[in-house]
Amino acid sequence: MKTKHPLLLSALVPVVVLFLFEGLARVLLPEMQDSVVAYRNAYRYRGWPEYMGTPDKVDAATVVLITNCQGYGGEYSGARGYPLLLEKELCRRAVGGRPQWEVHNWSLDGASSIEYMIEAAYLSRYPPDVVLAVTGYGDYRNEHLHEGLSYCRSDIPRLISRPWLVRALPASFRRRHFRIEDLLTFVMSDKFALLRFREFMWSWLDRRLPGTHNVLYAPEFRHLPWSLPKKYLIDPIELPRRRESVFQVSYGHGSRRMLQEYVRQLSLIPARVIVVAQPASYAPGEDNQRRFLKDLEELSGEFGLDYWDLHDALPAEYFLTTAHFHRRNHIRMSEVLAERLEEYLGE
Repeated sequence: MKTKHPLLLSALVPVVVLFLFEGLARVLLPEMQDSVVAYRNAYRYRGWPEYMGTPDKVDAATVVLITNCQGYGGEYSGARGYPLLLEKELCRRAVGGRPQWEVHNWSLDGASSIEYMIEAAYLSRYPPDVVLAVTGYGDYRNEHLHEGLSYCRSDIPRLISRPWLVRALPASFRRRHFRIEDLLTFVMSDKFALLRFREFMWSWLDRRLPGTHNVLYAPEFRHLPWSLPKKYLIDPIELPRRRESVFQVSYGHGSRRMLQEYVRQLSLIPARVIVVAQPASYAPGEDNQRRFLKDLEELSGEFGLDYWDLHDALPAEYFLTTAHFHRRNHIRMSEVLAERLEEYLGE
């Protein structure tokens, strides 16, 4: 028996099939824990909108930590990184007269100012009590000044599907980084689980076969923390320095422009915002570092933000690289930040 509407039927069949696959993808995708529950994003580069959640909706004093691989601490489990240790230290000290603290670890391996800007814009609607923006000059590489959103390793740009967030970003940022193909990609992947499914499968594989990250996410990113011998990650007495990455970072006029934009975006968050120069073990007088520290202090003052210079706050012998911490520096970093916050909030 012939159907009366063959064209309609032929059009409906692929729609129904796609609908079924979309439903299957939603069922099969892992349930993302948010940053209240998880010490850090278990999928590293995927599921960020779900992981970020709404940090103002918890019954505790809240700190959002925005930082890079140093806070992510991929060399160790999340329980041994300084963000969770900081949370425990703040609770132990009852800082600010508050016995309950939540530290939301929004740290990201290979972070860029593009992702920082989106995170800061997101906090303009969901502000915590305190924002710690811990940053180094490698987060403002001159070469990504005019890159599109697809330059990001993470799926944080999925958040641009929220019109209010796009409006919260400055026009200069949108002009530089918004490409129509990137906008369509991130908005559609935010709305449809089927488009995210493949990426989560790569993330799943990366968790089980460490080292595949270099192939799956960032071919130009050559620093692989897990390539360190495991014996160095336990608690060595003598910690040999790892050979430095060949990845070169340039900090120039474009870098200052991105940094200025980010500090201004931070100043719009209705919370206590502290800009922190991250600890590092760069050689004394290193030009990029020197220019960055000068710019960071000047811009923090220009936009009325508190500034903590911790660039030399930790022992150099307990760095795995110029930025990555040995476990002892994770412990010390949590103590330094807790001491500073105790004094700061006591005032």
